[in-house]
Amino acid sequence: MQGLKSGNKTASSSPALAHFLVLQSRNALRSGTLALIEALERKGKRVVFAPAQEAEFIPGHKGGGIIGTGDQTYALRPKKTLVIACSESLDEQGWRLWMQLEQAKLPALNNADAIRLCQDPHALKAALHFRGLPTVDASVGQSYARFWIFAQRQGLVRREQVVLHSLFPEGWIGEIRQQAERIATQAAKCSFCMWCEVLVARTDSQLAVLAVYPQPSVLPSDAPDLPMRLADLLLRRNHAPLPKSCIGFRECVYIEGIGELVAKFDTGNGATACSLHADKILEKDGFLHWSLGEVQYTQPIVGHSFAEVGHSVHRRPVVLLTVRFNGLEYKKVRFALVNRTVKSTPVLANRQFMRRAGLLVDPAEEFMVSERPEGYCPKGAKGISSAGIVGLE
Repeated sequence: MQGLKSGNKTASSSPALAHFLVLQSRNALRSGTLALIEALERKGKRVVFAPAQEAEFIPGHKGGGIIGTGDQTYALRPKKTLVIACSESLDEQGWRLWMQLEQAKLPALNNADAIRLCQDPHALKAALHFRGLPTVDASVGQSYARFWIFAQRQGLVRREQVVLHSLFPEGWIGEIRQQAERIATQAAKCSFCMWCEVLVARTDSQLAVLAVYPQPSVLPSDAPDLPMRLADLLLRRNHAPLPKSCIGFRECVYIEGIGELVAKFDTGNGATACSLHADKILEKDGFLHWSLGEVQYTQPIVGHSFAEVGHSVHRRPVVLLTVRFNGLEYKKVRFALVNRTVKSTPVLANRQFMRRAGLLVDPAEEFMVSERPEGYCPKGAKGISSAGIVGLE
């Protein structure tokens, strides 16, 4: 393919940035997806179509990469390029390409796991039942309401399902409508889809989920502004990206200027900063003077973290550090310095960092994406200040 090189190298000439990558050709798109694409193009965004059989993707070593389609090449960058995989036309080759893009940290309108769940009726029904939602099989003449729902982030934490449009059969009024919308939004959340259509059926006096369709390919004719509203949400980046990497609850991280250390990823840690072990800590004139082993460090203090320890609140100085983990670099990560000698790891990652990095923690595993340090034992690490420090710079 012209313009591409082997390995992780980039194209010979700087390729144009693709804002949206569509895993299909334009003439194969159905009306709903095509309307969304046209809305994005009207807003001046570069949309690239890449049928899996014709595309070649070369991942970059820090995420993203280069994709070639025909004689054209385009740059794909994390947080700059969003992937739209047309679920109605994904074959085996398309699934393989999509998984490569997810591994390259490229966000998608819906991730592969969400679409696979929606396309498997038995798995979806089991997932909905597990969360207490009733389901029903399709039957002739069944009355049902349709909802087009988008998962929108509220602030840093809250994720809200927003109903962008709905259609109700005649006679569905009052509490029936409210109950149907509640069931639809819960089903959308349980499906892990960012953008989906939910059908809620009425059988006798009961309401139940009939189907969940990811990335609706058909949009209602009485909502002509729906594609533009969805395009606005995507461009404002206020959608909630789902985790792309599953990691163990203990992994090794590299902190620039310090070295490689073992970190515990605590999903219950709601502190405003990660924790980093320091043997000695001294605050003076707005700077933090601290040591790790025999190495001395000095950084400006950017604030303080208040951690609840038992019945007391500890005030800890916070500095900004650069973290490299799982092939990506994260700048200006907040770290609160504290003596963690009695803990099993020198680093404790908080939920804020895990959200930023798009991480899903498997509590039954450790060192899934990094190497276990030789001789490291969590139980034996407690009480030893150097335990879990793989190497210092």
